[in-house]
Amino acid sequence: MKSFLNKFQRQSSSGRFIPEIDSLRFIAIMAVMLYHLNDFLRIKTMRNISNDYLGSILKQGSFGVPLFFVISGFVIALPFIKAYKKNIPTPSYKQFFKRRLTRLEPPFLICMIASYGFLVLIKNNDFENLLPHFLATITYVHNYIYQKPSLINVVSWSLEVEFIFYAIAPFMLFIIFKLRNLILRQITVIISIVLISLLKLESNFYLFILGHIQYFLCGFLLCDVYVNQWKESPKKNFYWDIVGATAWLLIPLFLMYGYRAFLPAIVLLAYSSAFKGKLISKFFRYAPIYIIGGMCYSIYLWHFYFMAIAGNIMLKIFDFGHILYWVEVLFLSAVCIPFMILCSAIMFIYTEKPFMNPLWINILKVKLIK
Repeated sequence: MKSFLNKFQRQSSSGRFIPEIDSLRFIAIMAVMLYHLNDFLRIKTMRNISNDYLGSILKQGSFGVPLFFVISGFVIALPFIKAYKKNIPTPSYKQFFKRRLTRLEPPFLICMIASYGFLVLIKNNDFENLLPHFLATITYVHNYIYQKPSLINVVSWSLEVEFIFYAIAPFMLFIIFKLRNLILRQITVIISIVLISLLKLESNFYLFILGHIQYFLCGFLLCDVYVNQWKESPKKNFYWDIVGATAWLLIPLFLMYGYRAFLPAIVLLAYSSAFKGKLISKFFRYAPIYIIGGMCYSIYLWHFYFMAIAGNIMLKIFDFGHILYWVEVLFLSAVCIPFMILCSAIMFIYTEKPFMNPLWINILKVKLIK
């Protein structure tokens, strides 16, 4: 079983594996899948779910994307903060950005080319009319040119935001760590998060990094605490289990009732509990959870298509739309979620994992020469 699970485990180029981070990715990707599945069922059955509590909660699953942004902030900051702490040179910008491109670009291009082919060949979309959208998508400028998510693959809007973040993150960290005093630096970041959250930029700049910068900063702050205060080995206690359970429950409630300005603080508490909670940390260190979370990039890119396949088959077999909505959405989820994960895991093995090896270009060159 261990050997089988290893085939699906994410490979870290740095050699440092933090299971809690991949398990947090699991939470984020599950939120996104449930959000899309809920939307799929609502549209297909033309149901009004305003009075359905479960449906209303699942509508908040789009917040899985900002949850990803916090993780990105943490992961990108980690090698820089460790370098600042040891007073050694930080990763070079060229190497940093090259690694992002060689790691993330191939699976992204494979998915976008497949999506474009599907829309043209299967859905009979016009090749020429769709071509500008395809080119804008693969160059990460669709949000800026068209002011709406990509027609090629709707989830790619957030990857454009991530791409801009990767480009500016080293400079952001350089500025932040000009403040060498730990407490002063963290207070400054906290104040920045609070002020940006109060400005409610997300409502006007949802497709752009300006609308989500507070979540990337949360990732920076969490990483700073993880390295410099927790010493990369957080001590666990039951107090953090109570704090964490409360925070995770408050996230959907705050989303439902419009308290978005408080979410960065709540998310920081929830994420901290993954490291610090005595019981919660056991969940976040459970192998199937962090293995699925480690495949989140492939799941995110492909799940929409696998959801459509499984969902449409289910709708043909069963007469949805005539019983309680929450029963239907649970039933559909029980079938579609495992199907989406399984199919995406196959895509992960063949279209993503090979590129996790930082030497994959050299290996390919050797194979071509032979």
